[in-house]
Amino acid sequence: MGKKAQNRFTVWLSRHKILASLLFLLGAFATLVAAMAFLPFKLQKLPESSPATSFEGAMMRLQAIIKAQNAQPELMPVCHTKVMSHGEKVENVIVLFHGLTSCPEQFAQLGEQFFGKGYNVIIPLQPHHGEKDRLNPSLPEMSSEELAQFATQYIDIARGLGENVTIAGISGGGTLTTWLAQTRDDIQTAMPISPFLGIRFVPTWLNRPVAKLLDKIPNIWMWWDPIKKEDNPYTDAYQYPRYTTKAIAAYMRLGFIAERAAKVAAPTVKVIVVSNESDLSVNLGVIDQFVSLWRENPGKEDAEIQSYRFDSSLKLPHDIITPQRFEGNTTIVYPIIFELLGVE
Repeated sequence: MGKKAQNRFTVWLSRHKILASLLFLLGAFATLVAAMAFLPFKLQKLPESSPATSFEGAMMRLQAIIKAQNAQPELMPVCHTKVMSHGEKVENVIVLFHGLTSCPEQFAQLGEQFFGKGYNVIIPLQPHHGEKDRLNPSLPEMSSEELAQFATQYIDIARGLGENVTIAGISGGGTLTTWLAQTRDDIQTAMPISPFLGIRFVPTWLNRPVAKLLDKIPNIWMWWDPIKKEDNPYTDAYQYPRYTTKAIAAYMRLGFIAERAAKVAAPTVKVIVVSNESDLSVNLGVIDQFVSLWRENPGKEDAEIQSYRFDSSLKLPHDIITPQRFEGNTTIVYPIIFELLGVE
């Protein structure tokens, strides 16, 4: 810049201090967003895995978990980890992961139907969920590392209950399912259902920096229904009426960790991604980007990836699994899930 031009610029700055300050802040914000978008996510501690080698060993682990939950009076009994066993190792076992602020009761009815079709079934209680205090103050303590260890633990157990391991999960549970599909090679089929990989009202490209931001800033509590709050008619008695940005960040981090791994290697399991055009909670663009990454990147030719989206004409809610959701329709959803999995 020449001296004359530099003088003109100095004069302009002195005359437009407020505008110059705003432009500087905007530039700094844009730089910060760009940096956040490209900085990789990673687990600070990798989960430890020890697959069960027998049905008896797997059941001993489950019994220890249930015994520990029975000793926690703060937990709702209906939210304890659910196990439906045929008394021996069978051909198929399924692990069903509930969503953020819900609990295993969410999948109870669907789990019973899988059990009736010969599956052994595990519906685990996620960390910091299922407490009688529905305004549970410990929810912000959730971390991606804790979720990864939790999910790993139950796949290890499932190995002892069935020859073929299927996993499915909705929302936050769908995030766990997505991460497991990418990181485990001892699962036959993974079905993320409306996986929480991004926030619906946030532009697709902005979700990664938003996840970074939510991970760094102090926690914020938010109501699912900011008007009716605890009296939200769409929240069942075992579900929390509010959520926390720290928990949101924990799930999103795990999703982007899976995305990073997907750019290097294809999943070795069959993946069936289920989503819902009417979903107002999860970002469909981020889900589609994930499916495209699995299908189209170099080295992904052998990956078996399917995608199914419920049409908007059905007007289904985000939670398409809970039978009690009066605006839902499990008579449509459940048969589609069985059909996609090839279960008769």
